[in-house]
Amino acid sequence: MAIAIPHQPRYRDHSLPIYYLCGEQVRIRRRPTQIRDPRSEAQKAQRLRFKVASHFLAPFKSFVQKGFEPLEKENFRQVGAYQQALSHLLGYAIQQQGDVVKVDTQKVVLSEGRKNPMDTVQASVASGMLRVRWSGTLPKKCSLVLVAALNRATGEVLCRELEAGELGDGFALKVPDDWNGAALDLWLAPWHSGNRGRFDSIHVVVDGVQPAGQEFLCAHLKDLIPNRKGSSIRIASELRRRILIPDFYTGRRRRR
Repeated sequence: MAIAIPHQPRYRDHSLPIYYLCGEQVRIRRRPTQIRDPRSEAQKAQRLRFKVASHFLAPFKSFVQKGFEPLEKENFRQVGAYQQALSHLLGYAIQQQGDVVKVDTQKVVLSEGRKNPMDTVQASVASGMLRVRWSGTLPKKCSLVLVAALNRATGEVLCRELEAGELGDGFALKVPDDWNGAALDLWLAPWHSGNRGRFDSIHVVVDGVQPAGQEFLCAHLKDLIPNRKGSSIRIASELRRRILIPDFYTGRRRRR
């Protein structure tokens, strides 16, 4: 008979048997030596949604790490700022039409918090400079203004953190020369340290004369690359005598 050792697993060892709770019984079974379960259409669509969202959000990492507050769930699981931004993007800004998944940039949020006091924002690009003005004001304790710009023609992303004390009601930012005449998506958000230092990001569209490419904002199901790693999973030839059994519990987990 195996000796059951209670524990709270963090990572699963694929060489161990699978255990699950059925009523009041803990049941154990071996892992399959081969897996032949092709993904369903819903699984493929969800995988594509995650792929598009991850590819889009990655260049904005420095922005969202300040724009979203890390949280701790009831089971003490830490959820970082980037994971929260990715979850918000998947829930609100990713759209699917048939087998096409795309990003709606007007619904993208890179910072979440109090109402943004910058109010109406106007932006333009000329002579290699991005000029931005706003009708509102910055918060009294504001130390930084987070800026992110997306070039719709090339897919390039520019992220900057500007000192708020030097801005007033606007700023001019150097951009690559090939950005002149390009259509841009611009996000702005003030920031300062503390629990109340985050504000909702404002999104602005800068019209351009260059054609706006959309390839980096969308993808098709046919673009998914099949998994070539093989379907077999190696397992131990014999069950170990000492088997780790999960410590099933109810209620909030207490820190040790």
